[in-house]
Amino acid sequence: MTAPLGEPARRPPLWVAVVWVGVAFLSCICGIGGGLFAVPLLHYGARLPLRTAVGSALCLVFTLALTATVTEALRAESQLLVRVAAALVAGALPGSQVGFRVSQRIDALALKTLFVLVLVGAGARVLTASGHGGQVPGELSRAEFLLVPLIGFTGGFLAPLLGIGGGLVVVPCLFLGFPTIGYVEARASSLAMAMVASGWSVRNYLRTGELELRSVLPMMAATVLGAVLGVSAVHLPGWGEIARTSLGVVLLVVAVRFARDVLKTRAARRATAEASGSGTPG
Repeated sequence: MTAPLGEPARRPPLWVAVVWVGVAFLSCICGIGGGLFAVPLLHYGARLPLRTAVGSALCLVFTLALTATVTEALRAESQLLVRVAAALVAGALPGSQVGFRVSQRIDALALKTLFVLVLVGAGARVLTASGHGGQVPGELSRAEFLLVPLIGFTGGFLAPLLGIGGGLVVVPCLFLGFPTIGYVEARASSLAMAMVASGWSVRNYLRTGELELRSVLPMMAATVLGAVLGVSAVHLPGWGEIARTSLGVVLLVVAVRFARDVLKTRAARRATAEASGSGTPG
């Protein structure tokens, strides 16, 4: 929850902010909001409760996505697909609302388990992706275009559940699902959607108080720096392939970290249940 007035905000250690600059850079290149990295950083590094870490991470996701989208739109060779981004947003808004309601009814262990499954699936998909198409996108057919809001809905649904912008779903779906959309265009459109989806989710978390806004304020400057550098780098030859491979590896590493936590929690609950059962008169 937000820190009460007069109570100092729980600030992340300096190393968390330093790591976050690099994470924001990599996330921007890959077309994701960075929430899948921010949540474990805030949860394990800053010791915020998981739900609070999710809400707080969304502030960083929104800052990154907003900075990246504005920076991309201002470039002369902008690769932002406005129609595709608008269709993603049309699906992401209702998706984020549904996801937020679900997030209020799911316990922390189930949330971590879902996080592991999403990360493993996304990591495997990213590592096995193959390049296609060119840097000049073609037109989507009407049938293909109708699928874009559904992709946006899925990304928006995951945003409030996991504290992400939805890019880990949207980028692979756009890049692998439509031959006329290249990787650079997919990441730019994904970040535009993440800007809206994460912003809407931040609004919801502010209402419930499950957000440490003052705790993440020092990290927002690092977010802006990483996003601007990321947009500049992604247009350089070869960076797309490097970023995609790196993303796949990091996704799997973070998944392992959460999986260990899930297994430890399940073991502790099992031990507690067995102890309670043994203490009950027969």
